[in-house]
Amino acid sequence: MPACPICRAEYRLGFLSCSDCQVDLVEHLAVPPMVAESDREWTLLRVMSSDLEARLVQGYLETSGIPCSLESLKFNAEPVNFGPMSRIRVHVLAQDMERAENALCELEASEGLSAEADVQD
Repeated sequence: MPACPICRAEYRLGFLSCSDCQVDLVEHLAVPPMVAESDREWTLLRVMSSDLEARLVQGYLETSGIPCSLESLKFNAEPVNFGPMSRIRVHVLAQDMERAENALCELEASEGLSAEADVQD
């Protein structure tokens, strides 16, 4: 069943793009990692400034066959988040770091994303 790689919404056959995210649908969604196995080392790839950018990166990486995990730093008790409290960390497996970096460089060049790669928390 076609699905959106960003919001993970499922569509009936015949639909080609997500009406919310404006991206092409994929045939199968990658299963997001729930718990890292002891022999897997997750490493920080990027720190994004918005949920939308983080989910776009996640969808792009997963459709490229690179598992990734998002970690929100948002403090939900406040009505507005800014600075370090509004960032989302994108993690990939250490063994996939080089592939993920290359994939993101291509994505950033084509989509004009602004990844905050050197942000200190």
